[in-house]
Parts: sequence; C-alpha cells; structure tokens
Amino acid sequence: MSARYVEIEYDEFVRETPNAVLLVIEGNEVWLPWSQIEDGQELEEDGGRLSVTRWICDQKDLAYGEL
Repeated sequence: MSARYVEIEYDEFVRETPNAVLLVIEGNEVWLPWSQIEDGQELEEDGGRLSVTRWICDQKDLAYGEL
C-alpha cells in the first residue's frame, strides 16, 4: 500500500485562506486545500518543501517525491 503523504517542492507562498493555500509550483499558481497538507508544517515565503497527500498531487498533476 502506498504512503498517504508525499513531498512536493514549491517556488513561492502567495497567500492563504481558512480553507486553502496558494503556491507557485513550477511556474504555475496552484491552490491546495489545508485538508490535503500534513499538519504542523510552516510555509516559507521564498519556497521550500511541503508534505501533501498523494491524492491531491495526482488530481493536480504535481510532481512529487516519496517521504
């Protein structure tokens, strides 16, 4: 069985709402729901890595690495 969370890289943290976060990933703005992001992570304004569900990556066609 596959792991629930995988790791993605993002280029920029743009903004957030109570329900989602807007990130720039590979030059594209992508909204990710908080419910699909692993709890306890901090977002860096100038980019970084983030643990998100494999499901959301597949839905949004995002490249990811295994944790």
